[in-house]
Amino acid sequence: MRYLVCGLLTVIVAVIVGDVISNRTDKPSTEGMNPVQVVESYYNAFDELDYRMMGACVTPGIAQDDIGMAVDLFMYTRVRRACPHITWAETLSAQDWLESGTPPVDAFIFGITDRRIEQTGLSEGSGGTGYRVDYRLWITWEYSDENIAPLETAEMPQSRVYYYSDFVTLDCTEGIWRISEIHREQQPV
Repeated sequence: MRYLVCGLLTVIVAVIVGDVISNRTDKPSTEGMNPVQVVESYYNAFDELDYRMMGACVTPGIAQDDIGMAVDLFMYTRVRRACPHITWAETLSAQDWLESGTPPVDAFIFGITDRRIEQTGLSEGSGGTGYRVDYRLWITWEYSDENIAPLETAEMPQSRVYYYSDFVTLDCTEGIWRISEIHREQQPV
């Protein structure tokens, strides 16, 4: 058991170090994107757990909960791939799962579907622009800052679907658009 824990910790450290090195040499940017492309890139990156692109799309300190979730789930998937002898469930895209008719699967479902982006106009006092983003966020595990665990159910998957409307403000600094604010409202089902 001790060797398994040591091996798992070694894999986690290797993934983190490799990712930090990759992050420094291959950092994404929103340079050259217009505001709607930045918004699309942010939500695509969230759906794909690309936390580096998410970070490139926002000003520092914005969307930390979303980025934290993407980092945690990204690490979960990397550890899962690096340790095939561990019997954690695979991760499946919500869109792929829906397109296949929502069959029972032994996998975690995660992703954004039914996304709609609508420009709301200029944001007051900032000179930036605003958008409303409506979407569904699918999660089949319990997620908190301390824990990622499968939902305890007899039937898998029991998806949790959250309907959100995000009111997104973007500002342009030195010719580069970034999200400067996200106000999220959970919509009734």
